Amino acid sequence: MKKLTTIILTFIPLLICAHQDRYFTYEYDNVTIRFKTGFFFEEINNVKIIGQYAATLSDRLDYKKPILLDFIHDYGHSYRGNTYSFLSIGLEEYKVVSYYVQKYDSLLDENVYQMVPSDSIDFIKDVEKQVYSIPGFNEKESIVIRQFASHFNIRETLNLLSYALTNQNDVRKKSRSHTLSSYLSNMYYAFESVPSGIVDSLKSAKIQLVESVLNTKVYCEVDSINRNQLYYSYFAQNGKYQIFASIHDKEILLDTLAQVYSLNPWEYMPEVLFVFETTNQMRSYSVDTFMDNDVKRSRKHRIEIDPYEFVRSINIDWLGGDIYLIDYNNGFEWSPVKRLIYLENDDVIIDEFEEFIDSYRKEKK
Repeated sequence: MKKLTTIILTFIPLLICAHQDRYFTYEYDNVTIRFKTGFFFEEINNVKIIGQYAATLSDRLDYKKPILLDFIHDYGHSYRGNTYSFLSIGLEEYKVVSYYVQKYDSLLDENVYQMVPSDSIDFIKDVEKQVYSIPGFNEKESIVIRQFASHFNIRETLNLLSYALTNQNDVRKKSRSHTLSSYLSNMYYAFESVPSGIVDSLKSAKIQLVESVLNTKVYCEVDSINRNQLYYSYFAQNGKYQIFASIHDKEILLDTLAQVYSLNPWEYMPEVLFVFETTNQMRSYSVDTFMDNDVKRSRKHRIEIDPYEFVRSINIDWLGGDIYLIDYNNGFEWSPVKRLIYLENDDVIIDEFEEFIDSYRKEKK
């Protein structure tokens, strides 16, 4: 019996590959959102907002045929913050290609498969090529916008969709075969798309119809809300994210952000909201409902953490008084990736918390 053994030289990709990714799918009229990721990140709410905008744009142009917005979430930061976007009209599926070589393992007394980097296949004998297809939802022709990134830009996605809706023949004629390297050195993706030069110019364009659509508010979807109690949420407008507090259907705007990486409302008193615009930028907010909804905002804090560090979640624990513990977790280790203390009244982050704790530990003999 053959056994598949994957040899990966870096630690984080190994952990992420061992975890089974899943798809989240949502439908807004003729628009299907597919989001591939490893865990439930706040970015899922962002692509749902994009899907609602896309449905509005499609409706404005009276387009009823299927549209697939396919988001492959780079939560492991293999692309180092870059976004790779592709546009086509046709089948929704795409292919994943990988390379392996069989080697005899004396310890297991059987053949195993070892990964072969794509740039080494011409120098290694007996390389095996494996190809499998990622299916779509519709067998009919669809507009397909496929993107690979850790964060997906609303305006850029709508610009690509607007071009496809108004230039369908050009998209078909200009589409070519494209490939993109994956998070594994032996694997890449293959699909159809218009040239990257066209995609890049579209993403940076200012399209009047898109700007008109973006001027409307699209709220982050929530399961349930008690409108008689203070709650925090956000909506998108003009490509930005408006953070707000609300009680009795009265909205209190708190901030305008370029991105919402993590939104952490404290569920019990005191009611404080922690919002991370990115992994290394945080701000806290609180609204005093007994003082005419007085708003308290912290300064923007910069957290000393690698922006490409794999973080599954940021957890907030109230330690009493105005003291909060902030944990960055990757989901694979017992200890947090980073831990720090926030003092709300002083608006101070103690970033040396781990060093402080270690200074009180007894040395082992």
